[in-house]
Amino acid sequence: MSSWISTGIKCTWNAAEILAIVSPDDDVDANKIDATIQANQGMKSWIRGLPTGTLALEIWWDQTDTVHQALYADMASKTSRTLVLGSAGGTFPDSTSYTVTAFIKHIGPEEKVGDGRKATVEFQVTGVPAGADFGTGGTPT
Repeated sequence: MSSWISTGIKCTWNAAEILAIVSPDDDVDANKIDATIQANQGMKSWIRGLPTGTLALEIWWDQTDTVHQALYADMASKTSRTLVLGSAGGTFPDSTSYTVTAFIKHIGPEEKVGDGRKATVEFQVTGVPAGADFGTGGTPT
């Protein structure tokens, strides 16, 4: 596993750059399926289900930004689009980026006294990510 100091994240939604990203947060999870049978002598048995992933971006929210407006419109219309995540230069230092199809699950504006207006935009990955390792053994592209 490699690591580096973040110099910024670049994320595009439908090929338009989402500006003012404060922090990204990705989560990959696989549900568990109860496979217990009576012969298990009182112990539960589980099998791994299908993996799923989400990406949440905390951004400085600008109601006049056309991409921020498009995010809200796409959430309201339940539209899936291409989401690409890389570093500020377009790829991470090891030249990787992630391309997925996703829909917007949630947009949560936050307004605290003494702070700028932020929002968390949560994307739900749908289908097989292009090259990303979401429990499939793949690698980023």
